[in-house]
Amino acid sequence: HDSGYEFTTESAVLDLAAGDATGTEPVRGQGPFGQLRAEGFRIYNRGERIEFTGKAKLVIRPAAKDGS
Repeated sequence: HDSGYEFTTESAVLDLAAGDATGTEPVRGQGPFGQLRAEGFRIYNRGERIEFTGKAKLVIRPAAKDGS
């Protein structure tokens, strides 16, 4: 994404008509906020809502909290 967000996984099932996606493989992500790992994910309505499933870990960078 142009804002610096990136998420990767080995596979996903897409519903292009609805704009949804699901994945049961591990997912890793990073962005200006920090880093994320989860066992799976669900994306709804073309990214309007994203849920990370299973065991998940989010590390927030201190600078990201105050916007610097």
